[in-house]
Amino acid sequence: MQEVPERHIKPGLSSFDEFSRRYQVLLQTADPVARQALPELLRELSKLLHEVVDFHSLSYGFHEQNARTMLVYTLDESIQVPEHPVELSIEGSPLTWVVTNQAPLVLEDLNREAGSVATLHWLRSKGLRSIAILPLTTIDERLGVLVFGSSKPSDFENGAVHFLEQIAGLVALAISNLLTLQAVAGEEEQLRALTAVSIQLSERSIRAHHALRAERARLETVLEINAALAATKLDMQQMFPAVSESLARAVLHDTALINLWNEEQGNYVVFAKARRNGSDFAPSGMVLPSGNSFTAQVLERNPQGTIVRRAELEAVAPQFEIVRNALSAGIVCWCAVPMRTPNQLVGVLYLGSRSEDAFTNEDLDLVRQVATALALFVENALTHESLQREKQSLQKLLEISRTLTPSLDAKKLLVEIANCTQAVFKHDHAHLALYDKGTDQMRISPLDSSEPDFFLKETSVSVAECPSGIAVRQAKIMCFGPAELAQIKSDFTDRMLSTGVRTVCCFPLVSRNNPIGALCIASKKENAFPPATIDLMTQVVPQVAVALDNSRAYGEIASLKDRLVKEKFYLEQEVRDALDFEEIVGQSSALTHVLDQVKTVAPSDATVLILGETGTGKELIARAVHRLSSRATGNFIKVNCAAIPTGLLESELFGHEKGAFTGAISQKIGRLELADKGTLLLDEVGEIPLELQPKLLRALQDHEFERLGGTRTIHVNVRIVAATNRDLSEAVANSAAISTTACMCFRCICHRCVSAAKTSRCLCATSSRNLPVAWASK
Repeated sequence: MQEVPERHIKPGLSSFDEFSRRYQVLLQTADPVARQALPELLRELSKLLHEVVDFHSLSYGFHEQNARTMLVYTLDESIQVPEHPVELSIEGSPLTWVVTNQAPLVLEDLNREAGSVATLHWLRSKGLRSIAILPLTTIDERLGVLVFGSSKPSDFENGAVHFLEQIAGLVALAISNLLTLQAVAGEEEQLRALTAVSIQLSERSIRAHHALRAERARLETVLEINAALAATKLDMQQMFPAVSESLARAVLHDTALINLWNEEQGNYVVFAKARRNGSDFAPSGMVLPSGNSFTAQVLERNPQGTIVRRAELEAVAPQFEIVRNALSAGIVCWCAVPMRTPNQLVGVLYLGSRSEDAFTNEDLDLVRQVATALALFVENALTHESLQREKQSLQKLLEISRTLTPSLDAKKLLVEIANCTQAVFKHDHAHLALYDKGTDQMRISPLDSSEPDFFLKETSVSVAECPSGIAVRQAKIMCFGPAELAQIKSDFTDRMLSTGVRTVCCFPLVSRNNPIGALCIASKKENAFPPATIDLMTQVVPQVAVALDNSRAYGEIASLKDRLVKEKFYLEQEVRDALDFEEIVGQSSALTHVLDQVKTVAPSDATVLILGETGTGKELIARAVHRLSSRATGNFIKVNCAAIPTGLLESELFGHEKGAFTGAISQKIGRLELADKGTLLLDEVGEIPLELQPKLLRALQDHEFERLGGTRTIHVNVRIVAATNRDLSEAVANSAAISTTACMCFRCICHRCVSAAKTSRCLCATSSRNLPVAWASK
C-alpha cells in the first residue's frame, strides 16, 4: 500500500482555519446524530461531510457477528440513500481487515491493488480510485465500517483520516443510539402490543367468565329440570308445571306449550299449557292436524328447532287460526324445538313471549337440551302408561275369567256378561245373540236393564236382518255405523236407529269351531269404541264363549241327571212293588214247588229261564229271584222285547251315542248298562229280532258290548233272567225252523239251564199247564 498523501487545503484558508472549519462541521454532526433516523442520518451526515472532505462516494457497511457478508449502503454525489443495501462477501476483503483490527485503512489507488476480491471489483465499478475505510465501533459493539471513496488516487491524507476517524466515532455512536432507540421503540411497541393483547385477553376472560356463568346457569337449569322430572315419578300432569317454572328462571317467557305427536291419528294434540301472562288461546286437548299446520311447517324448514318472530307469524296468520289467536293474545315471538328421542318424534316444545327478539341462540340451545330431556321423560311416561293400561287390562281379564268360570246358570251368566261389558266398554246398550242353527235365526237377549223397549224381551231375528247374524256369518268382529245399519234394511235395525243407536260392535262367539252367537255392544255416539277397547274385548269374548258353552253343557247334564233321577225313582218304585212273595198268593203244591225253586236259584248268580204262558206271573217270579239274591241292592231292570219296536230295541238294550241316528239328540244309557251289578229281565225273549240276536249273544257270553254309534267297549256284571211263553227247548231241537244265530242264542240260554238241571238238585221242574217253570244255571 502507498502512503497517504496530505490533503490539500482549500484555497484561501490557512491550515488552522481548515481544521477549525472541520471541527465546526464535526460539532454540527451532533444535532443530526441525536435526532435522525438511519436513512435521514446517513443523508445529513453525507451533506455535512461533503463540506469538509472531498469524496465522490460514501458507503456505510453493517456487519453482524459471525456473518460472512456485509450490508452496504452507498451514497453518491447526489446524496440519495438507496432503498436496499448491497450484500457483499467479506472473504479476503479489506473491509474484513478493518473490522477485525479496528483500525483505519486507506487504499491510495485501487487499480494497483492486486487480487480478485469481490469488494474491490464492486468499488472499481463505482469509478473509485482511492478509498478510506474506517471502523464504526462503540464501547459495546462493532457495527461495521465507514468507507469514503474518491475518483482520484491518493486523495486522503493523514490529517483527513484522523478527522474522519472522529467522524466515524460520532457516526458509530449515532448509529448505535439510533439502533438503541429503535430497539427501545420496538420494545415499547411490543409492550404496547402486549398491553393491548393483555387487555384483549382480559376482556375475553371477562366474556368467557360471563359465558361460563351463563353456561353454568343453563346447566343448573337443566339439572333442576331433570330433578323436577325425576320428582314427578312419570306423572305427566305434574311434569310440565314444574318444568316451566324451572325454565322460566333461565329463559324468560310468557307462555309455554307442549304438543304431543299422535302416531296413530297422524296429528298433534295440545297436551299441556303453562300460562304466565297469556290467555287460553290453545286449550289442552286441542287437536292440530299435521298435514297443514303451523307446527309441520316450522319443523319442515327447521328440523332442529328455530325462533319464530313477529314478521313470520304475521305472514302465516291468515292460514292458521292458532297463530291468529296467539297474536291476538300478544304473543309475538316463539321458540319452537322438536322433542325427539333416538326412536321417534314425541312432540314439540313451544316458549312464547310478548317481547320481540325475546329469545337468543343461547336460549335456543338451552331449550333444545330441555326438549331432549322432556322427550325421554314423555316417552318413558307414555310407555309406563301403556304398561299400566296393559296391566289393568290383564287384571280385568283375570277378574272376568274368575267371574265367568264358575257361572253355570244361564240367567246368572247373562248378569255376569253384562257386568263384564260394563267393565270394559262405556256403552248405552248390550245384548247377547245366540245362533239357532235349526231355524237360522238369532235369539237376542238383553244384558242391560236400560235397554230400549224392543230389547226388554227376548226376540228372534233372521241372521241376515241383524248385525249380530252378519258378524256370525262372516266370522269376524264387525262395527256398524248409521250407514251400515241402514243398509241392512230390516225392522230390527230400523228400530235400533229410531232409539238413537249410532254404533254397534258385534263380537262372534265361537267354541270348538262351532258358532254360538255374538255379543253386541251399542252406543248412541258415532265411532264410540276405540281400537284399544276393541282389542281388550277381543280377549274377553273367548271366555264368554267358553262360559256360554259350559252353561249349555251344564244345562244338558242337569237335564240328563234329572232324567236319570226319575228313571231311578221309577225303577226303585218297581223294586219296592215286588220286594218278596207278597204279591204271589197260592198254596198249591205246584206253586210251592216253583217258589222252592226260586229260593234255591236266587242266592246264586245263575242265569234263570222262566217258562210260562202269558198271564201266569213270570215277571213276579223274576222279581222274587232278584229280591232274594245278593243283587237285591242293585237295579232290577226289565225289558219287554215284544212291546218295543224292532228299530228301537237295540238302542233300548245297549244305549246309543249322540248323533248315532236321526233323532239321537243326546247320549242314552242302555238297559244292560243300567242293570250293572243288578238283574236284567228279558221278558218275551223269544221275540227278539233276528238281526239283534248276534249282538245279544255276545253280550250274554262275554258280558261286554258297545253302544249304538259308539266305539268304546262297556263291561257289565249283570244277572240275566229270561222269560218267554214259547218252548225254547223245542225251538232249539227244531233248529231248522229258525236262524242259526237265533238257535245259538236260545241254545246258550237253554243249554245253561239244562246243564244246571242235570247237575243240580231240583233246579229244573215242571208245573201244571198254567204255572211258570223255572230253569236255572250256575
